Amino acid sequence: MDKTVRITFIVGLFVSLVFLYGFRTVSRAIKHSNQHVSISTSGSAEKIVKSDIAELKIVIKNKDEDFSKLNQKRIADKQQVLDFLKTCGLDEKDIISVNIKTENRGERENAWGGVKISHKEQAFAAEDTVFIRTKNFESVDNIKNQIMQLASKGLIVSYNCTYKILNLDGVKAELMMEAAKNAEKDAQVLLAPFNKKVKKVISISNISDPLVREETSDNSSDIYYSIGEESTLMKKIKLSVSADFSYE
Repeated sequence: MDKTVRITFIVGLFVSLVFLYGFRTVSRAIKHSNQHVSISTSGSAEKIVKSDIAELKIVIKNKDEDFSKLNQKRIADKQQVLDFLKTCGLDEKDIISVNIKTENRGERENAWGGVKISHKEQAFAAEDTVFIRTKNFESVDNIKNQIMQLASKGLIVSYNCTYKILNLDGVKAELMMEAAKNAEKDAQVLLAPFNKKVKKVISISNISDPLVREETSDNSSDIYYSIGEESTLMKKIKLSVSADFSYE
């Protein structure tokens, strides 16, 4: 064999062996790497939920220069409110408490000089707050629609109604599972061009706090609020997660 041909043959054989070894090494590395490679995506889920309970706070205000007369009026007004609640279909057990706050304005100190001043025309003022907690939403609607009738009887009243979801943890768990499924779908879409498939979920993290949006007849707005700002019976709850998936 010619010397030049022999050298060429040996060099070619060496290159072939190096290439073959390198290919096998890279293949093993890819296979090993694929066992630990993951893809990260995010997903979200939302659902409309009916509130579990309503909380109402009705405030009755009174004032008089005579404490005895004020107290008599306060008792009479409170009874009118309690009777009104019954006509709206509210059960007595739903009335949690009645708090009383009475202020002697004649004993209030002057903020400028620290001298006690007297306002005889408004010497005493009182507030009776009736707290209601009920699942009777029909009665709640009746109260809200008819409460102005009390004003026609000379009562000074105001109210606040808050609807709450009691089983928020249960809703959160359900939405978390749905959000994770949506994250897996997104991961599968990203892997499809590479002929890869999601194998299993590795971890779920960055779980957001549930966000609540009031559901009204006007759906033009898509603004979400934090828990605690409820004011409507129906609520849309949204939750987002980040997830890592292994693939094959």
